[in-house]
Amino acid sequence: KDPAPVDAPPGSSFEKALYSAYMGGKWKIVDGVGAGNIVQFHPDGGVDGLPDDDRYALCLAGDCAAMSGENDSLWLEKNKQGNAWIFVRKGDQLEILQAVNQASTDEMPDLHPGPRRWLLERD
Repeated sequence: KDPAPVDAPPGSSFEKALYSAYMGGKWKIVDGVGAGNIVQFHPDGGVDGLPDDDRYALCLAGDCAAMSGENDSLWLEKNKQGNAWIFVRKGDQLEILQAVNQASTDEMPDLHPGPRRWLLERD
């Protein structure tokens, strides 16, 4: 429906379709900072309603997937400053957990689930 521009990186159309299908819709923060806020993840990687974040990216492959092992992860940022987070999606619930790095400083990050930051439910 909405093809990527000719000069877009390979996979851009797939990424937008995935973001729309998997993260699309409105989510309500039911637990965590900003409880009660409505959160919307946009197909272009923008996010509204999460305190202190305005961009996101799902971790699909490459080094970022290797860093989180069997866990799903996403990147949240504002003003090009951000962090990796672990997430667990169960139907209409999305739990976002702090990503705890268990690697030493000279190793590739080894991210594991830490304390929960947000629990969102699809509105």
